[in-house]
Amino acid sequence: MMNLLDKYIEKFFPKRNKGDWPIEDPKNYAKRIKIEYLPHFPESVLVDWFYRHWNNLDSYAWLGYETLRFELQEWELGKTPGREIFADETICDGFSGNFEERVSGPHDWLAKYMNVHGTWNKPIILFDNKSNLISPWKVKLKNRFIS
Repeated sequence: MMNLLDKYIEKFFPKRNKGDWPIEDPKNYAKRIKIEYLPHFPESVLVDWFYRHWNNLDSYAWLGYETLRFELQEWELGKTPGREIFADETICDGFSGNFEERVSGPHDWLAKYMNVHGTWNKPIILFDNKSNLISPWKVKLKNRFIS
């Protein structure tokens, strides 16, 4: 039986094949979601967060995606948040720990991009948590920023 959260996030899923792989073009997906549900979301957020990570949309759905707003900012390198902003800080450790292996492998497009350009391919998404929100699962979100 589908619960309310599942029903809520399902509308944001890209069209998928029987193997659960997205078959909808990312740009068409972003256009559809902007028109039908989230007109205030930047296309890049819809593609790089919702489309690429559609099977993890439940993590922050309790915030109400319709209420979120986005602001593009530039930060000086020394002031850019690091691993402390991630819900699981070890994500960064795992990425940097085997970076050379990932760059030389055939499938890690992000590592290859970062190796050439020295940065992410798109701006990262940070959540300004001035209100010190706590999830319905009693998990305190990182103070000020989460990802």
